[in-house]
Amino acid sequence: MRTRSRSRKKSHDESEFPIRVRYVVPALGLGSTYDRIYIWLDKHVGRADYAVNADSLPGVVDGISFYFRCSLKASQFAEMMEGEGVALADPRVGGWIRSG
Repeated sequence: MRTRSRSRKKSHDESEFPIRVRYVVPALGLGSTYDRIYIWLDKHVGRADYAVNADSLPGVVDGISFYFRCSLKASQFAEMMEGEGVALADPRVGGWIRSG
């Protein structure tokens, strides 16, 4: 069975940022939420302490993963995203997946 290869950036991010929060991208995209996400991340987390990758999800057309070094910042981010109405990819586990 053939599998998709992982990009170097995604592999790097998964090793450097141990906490991943996955979201479903709405059918119409993120729209203006996209800008608010990055403004929030830069202000509250800092560019060196998060990473973002597109992430295909089983049964879902598009997904996006946010990687963090700090679980507190990841939790705060998840709260902010809930206010934006963006759905967690897997609500059974709160969208949290630890890699590594």
